[in-house]
Amino acid sequence: MKTAWVWTLTIISIFSVEAETLTLEQARELALANSKDLAKYNLTISNSQLAEQADFFSKYLPTLSASANASTSLWNMSSGDSAGGASSNDKVLYDSLTVNGTLTAREQITLYDGGSARIASEIRAISNETTRIQALEAYFSVLTDTDNAYYAVLQAQASLAAAELSLENADLGLAIAEVRLETGIISAGDYLKALIEKETQENSRNQTRRDLSLKQTQLQNIIRLASAQELEPVNFDAYENVLQTLASLSDAEIDTLYTALWKSVESSNPALSRSALSYQQAGKNLESAQSKYLPTVTASASATAGLNWMPSSESFTTSTSGSVSLNVSIPLDVWVTANSVAQQKNNLSSANLTYEASRENTAVSLMSALYTAVQQASAVLSSRRSYELSQQNYDYTMERYKLSQSSTADLTNASLTLTTSHNALNNAQFTFLKSLSAIRSLGAFEEESVIIDMALASKGATVR
Repeated sequence: MKTAWVWTLTIISIFSVEAETLTLEQARELALANSKDLAKYNLTISNSQLAEQADFFSKYLPTLSASANASTSLWNMSSGDSAGGASSNDKVLYDSLTVNGTLTAREQITLYDGGSARIASEIRAISNETTRIQALEAYFSVLTDTDNAYYAVLQAQASLAAAELSLENADLGLAIAEVRLETGIISAGDYLKALIEKETQENSRNQTRRDLSLKQTQLQNIIRLASAQELEPVNFDAYENVLQTLASLSDAEIDTLYTALWKSVESSNPALSRSALSYQQAGKNLESAQSKYLPTVTASASATAGLNWMPSSESFTTSTSGSVSLNVSIPLDVWVTANSVAQQKNNLSSANLTYEASRENTAVSLMSALYTAVQQASAVLSSRRSYELSQQNYDYTMERYKLSQSSTADLTNASLTLTTSHNALNNAQFTFLKSLSAIRSLGAFEEESVIIDMALASKGATVR
């Protein structure tokens, strides 16, 4: 979690991808670096830290202020004074000129407020923690989106490879059919079937190409690269042990694995943690409302120091003053407080219902992801065997087709079976990887290997 937390709380530097092949880890880093949601949460967290500093300043440091002023009389003339006034007025201005400077320090301390200040501080801490959890939630959301987009491109590439192979097989079948048509071995109808198969496979190849382009564009939008880049393929051999383990789990062993995963998810799932924090904050809001029944006692103190200068006498004078006051505020409009308390009780009940619903949804999501992983592990093994047999069947049918022992329809069916089994294997493999990614996000696991080790341990297999 520490690495994930650092990624969340710092602005992630964008690096250039110099290699021709883009790895999944590089794609994740680019997506995190370019995520506007993460950038927004970074700013929110920064503002929260500044707000905490401002609260500290206002609570524990005195308020300082300085002022300066100068004053004089415009005139001070009695009835006996003669006109001639200009020099007399100048003297009055100078003699009455005074320059003052003061420095004031004020501090107010709340001696008793029924716990309002403490509760407000706790609410602010919960709010700040909620923001951090939201940032962590956004972090894993970016990872999941990136993983899914990356796997979608690889899956589309594998589908395109299968479509290209099917088209090559159809071209070969059509070429053989043309030779047979010229020698009169097959009818025009059988030749048309081979031609239709070739056109069908070409159309399927073109559609798969467009699907690949779409998936590449979606990945580019996430990682913010201007052009599509070659992706590092997945080494499915590295997953062989966990595939065999998951596929062989009994119902009791699946329950054991679910229980182990749920312990981590329950304590680390960002959405569930956010709901728990909302419930805590609702409880603190209720405490805050109830504290309004109690009186508030505050003490304030101020000290002022001044320095005065009179040019006419060329003298300085100083002055100091200080004051202390005690204030007691007793709320009398208890009906207002009672209404506020009733509202906060409703909010607390609502927050509790939200938390319980979040627990249930998270539990269902985990169970769904786990069963998907188990199901797809079995599907990978069975689809792999089916693909191998389909390849053997196609090779056998092609040899018979070359010897005119199999019809065009036989070859078409064998080719279709081969393509279907290849796509089924492709789909099972990448759906399995996506299910691991989903479990990783639910438990906020830092590495996918944690899930794999837990799966191996549930069967008593050797942990990597």
